Amino acid sequence: MKSYKTQFVLYREIEKYRKEYKINVFIGVYSGILPLYFYLRKKKRKVGIIFSDMDSWFDDVYSDMRKYWYKSYSSFNYALKQADIVDFLSPFILDGLRKKGIIIPEDRISITPCSFTDYSKCKIGDKTKFQVAFASRLEKYKNPEMFLEAALILSKKYPEIIFHIMGEGRLSSSINEKIKSSGFLNIIFYGFHPQPVEILADTSVFVSIQTTNNYPSQSVLEAMACGNVIIANDVGDTRMFINKNNGILIESDWAQLVKGIETLYLNKDLKERLGRFGYSYVRENHTIEKMAEYYSDLFKNVSNVYVYNERYT
Repeated sequence: MKSYKTQFVLYREIEKYRKEYKINVFIGVYSGILPLYFYLRKKKRKVGIIFSDMDSWFDDVYSDMRKYWYKSYSSFNYALKQADIVDFLSPFILDGLRKKGIIIPEDRISITPCSFTDYSKCKIGDKTKFQVAFASRLEKYKNPEMFLEAALILSKKYPEIIFHIMGEGRLSSSINEKIKSSGFLNIIFYGFHPQPVEILADTSVFVSIQTTNNYPSQSVLEAMACGNVIIANDVGDTRMFINKNNGILIESDWAQLVKGIETLYLNKDLKERLGRFGYSYVRENHTIEKMAEYYSDLFKNVSNVYVYNERYT
């Protein structure tokens, strides 16, 4: 009840600015759709609503809990069904919702064409030494323990390889303790790092091995923009931007991860070729200009309905 009242207060504040600035389209990004729920409830609304679903939040809901799913996420579900356009960050998220029984008409579905990051801060630094990076929340589904296992195995055979682990989470303490007890000084644990690109500039390989979907990870984009080869779990929509031209796709298995890192370490030409491709690929395909044009068109199309459709005038 408290949440409902909070969202209604936000809605009233939004409505005040809508009238003042004559806004006719809103976009709710993930939980930002909740105060816009009150517009969707109106029988004759004068406001277009775009729901941008950028997270696979359905992953924590068990398939045999459908009735609880509808109860717990009723506002989200209503918005998904009633919004003029539902913008999905990737097909994987749309497929996940469909498996939960959410039906959205095809003419209201839109898939974001790309992601982007600030490439001005991404550069290729000193890659003389072979260095490997992992940057993520240190939680089970991100598989930091698998990365550490691979790092420990490779460190025994190639102590000159440097491994970097950046991030924090429930596994932070145990991972840090394992590194300390291993005695390997070439495995560096940072915890939270405010500027991971400073490390990624000098690394040659970036590992992204979460269990669900690696697309379109900001860390992966930054790593590619710094000339890193990507080793990623072949799950979800990961193949949409990781392939044989810029990385190595593996199953969620430490032995395959070890093999992938070792292959790149022993094959300098392959490492440099894949790294160069990724560096150019993200700058050409995952740009803010491309994203801005996409959202501009979405707003324009929805706005036209509410400006010219007599049902809402």
